[in-house]
Amino acid sequence: MDNKTLERMKEEFIANISHELRTPLAIAKGSIELVLEEDISEEQRKILLRGKENLDRLNKTIGDLIEAAQLADNPQLHVEKVDLRELISTCFDEMSKKAALKEVKIRAAIPDNFPTIAGEKERLQRAFACILENAIKFNRRGGEVIVKGRKFNGSVEIAFKDQGIGIPRGQRHRIFDAFYQVDGSSRRRYDGMGLGLALARKIISLHGGEILVESKKNQGSVFSVVLPVRKHVLSR
Repeated sequence: MDNKTLERMKEEFIANISHELRTPLAIAKGSIELVLEEDISEEQRKILLRGKENLDRLNKTIGDLIEAAQLADNPQLHVEKVDLRELISTCFDEMSKKAALKEVKIRAAIPDNFPTIAGEKERLQRAFACILENAIKFNRRGGEVIVKGRKFNGSVEIAFKDQGIGIPRGQRHRIFDAFYQVDGSSRRRYDGMGLGLALARKIISLHGGEILVESKKNQGSVFSVVLPVRKHVLSR
């Protein structure tokens, strides 16, 4: 059996098992939400909310696995006009709870006349949300994430600047590898499977763009997404 066949079997397995897991997860989450509507003690409510939070995290992981399998198997884009200012605002809404829990402030500095681009809105939103979540997760408590936008030479740049732990120079080239963790030990401080940035890079690449990284250990990082401004996007 050649490597290509093995790779396809792996992708199909991930996609199938991920779909099978989502049904019991939805049932478990729905059951918790029903109990939360009842008159229960504060201690019981805390336990149930903790369970719901972990189910949400597991559901996101499954979603990332499905997305990774789909991108590897059939990376087609459904092109539409995308308003990047609106997309970033949606990402902020999506990540506001995570930012509040970490006491991290998130703010945007995008020009009012920022151009729209051609692309798949849902996937671009997923890519931007992955980068924003990463900036929040690895930020210092009470820190800040600033998202800036600019246009240059027929392209747009969206830069996510954090005040976090930074990335050691020797590991910077690997952070976009699927399942890679800068701290891969069993005692690592940060959860996650290491899929977010890999998905983001794949999605941005499909749109003809790239992600650039600047970082200093313990001084934060800047992830810059560069995308072409054009009317049509070719699927790859």
